[in-house]
Amino acid sequence: MPQTEEQLDELLAETNSSYTEAVNDCVRVFRNGLSDGSEEELEILESKLLSAREMLDKNVGVIEHELTRRKKVENKK
Repeated sequence: MPQTEEQLDELLAETNSSYTEAVNDCVRVFRNGLSDGSEEELEILESKLLSAREMLDKNVGVIEHELTRRKKVENKK
C-alpha cells in the first residue's frame, strides 16, 4: 500500500497509462483487423488486458484503503 500521496499518485498514473495502452491496442485491432500472426496477436492482446485488469483491481483496493483511512482520520476530528 502506498504510504504517501505521492506514491498513491504514481501508482494511479502508472495503472491509468497501462490500462489506456491496452484499451487502445484493442481498439486498433478491432478497427484495423489482425495481421498475419492473428493467433499470436490475440494472445498478446489478451495478456495486456489481463495485466491491465490486475493493475486496476490493485488500484481499486488501494483507493478503498485510502478512503477508509481518510474517513477514520476525519471522524477523529
